[in-house]
Amino acid sequence: MTKLFTSPFNHVQYALIKSSKELDKFCVKHNVAPSKFMSLGKQAQCTIFERDGTRLVLVQLDKKEITKLYTPTQIVGLIVHESVHVWQEVRSAMGEDNPSSEFEAYSVERIVEDLLSEWE
Repeated sequence: MTKLFTSPFNHVQYALIKSSKELDKFCVKHNVAPSKFMSLGKQAQCTIFERDGTRLVLVQLDKKEITKLYTPTQIVGLIVHESVHVWQEVRSAMGEDNPSSEFEAYSVERIVEDLLSEWE
């Protein structure tokens, strides 16, 4: 079951989606418009929705394919990259144009930890 995380102060919710089947189940469970898994044709992507006044960011990586093509270190790099996009959505939702470097670093750290916990 896909875990839904919430950013501090409830500005953004985010989840890691690792397969088409997971995406379909998530969309039904959370009342989100169906979306095509990995629709951009990249190694990883974020899909952003609005739901009940909150932004929802779905980080997508095809676990079956990614584990064949990339080393564990490269996979962590992809998750970090997508975590920064989640952070950018959090920052935007907060209306924060110039966050402190520590605020940014701790925020990205937490998002990375959440997403990595779901990858394992």
